[in-house]
Amino acid sequence: MLNGAIAPRIANRQPIFLDCPVFLDCLLDCPEIVPTAGLVIVNTTTTATLPDTRSPWWGQWGRDLVELCVADPETLRHWLTDENRKLVSCAAWMVVGAGLYGASIGLWRAPLQSLFVAIKFPLLIAATTILNALLNGMLAKLLGLPISFRQCVLAIMISFALLSVILGALTPLSLFVLYNLPAMGSADAGVAHAAMIVTHVIVIATAGLIANLRLYRLLSSLCGNSGQASRVLSAWLAGNMFLGCQLSYNLRPFFGTPDLEVAFLRDNPFDGSFYEALYHLVLRLTAG
Repeated sequence: MLNGAIAPRIANRQPIFLDCPVFLDCLLDCPEIVPTAGLVIVNTTTTATLPDTRSPWWGQWGRDLVELCVADPETLRHWLTDENRKLVSCAAWMVVGAGLYGASIGLWRAPLQSLFVAIKFPLLIAATTILNALLNGMLAKLLGLPISFRQCVLAIMISFALLSVILGALTPLSLFVLYNLPAMGSADAGVAHAAMIVTHVIVIATAGLIANLRLYRLLSSLCGNSGQASRVLSAWLAGNMFLGCQLSYNLRPFFGTPDLEVAFLRDNPFDGSFYEALYHLVLRLTAG
């Protein structure tokens, strides 16, 4: 244990003046000062500067990616104590993963559509998280989840970041499907468009299931009660799906309809709603 007069100087990164080289050697080997990189320790014969062992930002994000993929509940609980940096890291991996997969979604229609969807897909996830943040925070408090509002946002961001990373990893599969579909200008373009939609819906749903199972494990660890974790997750999913479906309708097109021009948004993106369109689709199916 470090001397009581020395410990505060270490905490404040102040120089430590010692007359005993032996004690200096012991201090350098002490595990209590490992995090204090850059600390200067001085005695009458020796000056030592502890090496800075902190990783650069890309190394930290690389470790975050590994921890995100493993999704160990105890590790993710520790993430909730470092909200600011982990929020940035989750946002970065969300943009990378969702952007890659989004580019593969729009590529069948046209390269320009690929660029548009690479922008809109991460935007859709981010908008769903931000716009539902207040609701999700209130639901967490009502259902007794013992974390702060910012930690609620981070927990949801972790699940969306994991979803995006999984989708980014599945981008080669998406490109393989794209390569084997009939070309955009062929007679079977309509069939290819339908097959592409079904394939992407299945892939995104599977990735979402995996991400939410990992979120459920984190919530169970936080609550200590699987029933309470199920209620919180169900409430969050209901809100996120309700808003996410509507935002996806407003931000369409994603897949690119063969007989319509390539566009970032439809001419009237806020006319109607996802649920109105779904209602009319069901009417057509049942009437036919």
